Amino acid sequence: MSTYAYPTAAHEHAPATITDYFATRDETDAVLLVCSCGTRQATPDSCLDMQVIVPTEVVARDESEWGRFAVDRLAAEWLPFYEYLV
Repeated sequence: MSTYAYPTAAHEHAPATITDYFATRDETDAVLLVCSCGTRQATPDSCLDMQVIVPTEVVARDESEWGRFAVDRLAAEWLPFYEYLV
């Protein structure tokens, strides 16, 4: 089985960070990489599409907690990628 080469460093970093975050949560059933990255057809301008599978009753809480995590921690990590794109 070959390894997948993401089209950019940001495309590689983000799924790993998102997966690591949700892997620590007991309610997470799956973290899926979907669409062009998930089918190995991504280009540098592709969006990163991920789907996190959790029980319905925790969706709102997990979404809120993820939002806080993303703003607090990831904004600083991803700023160099953003500046690169602008």
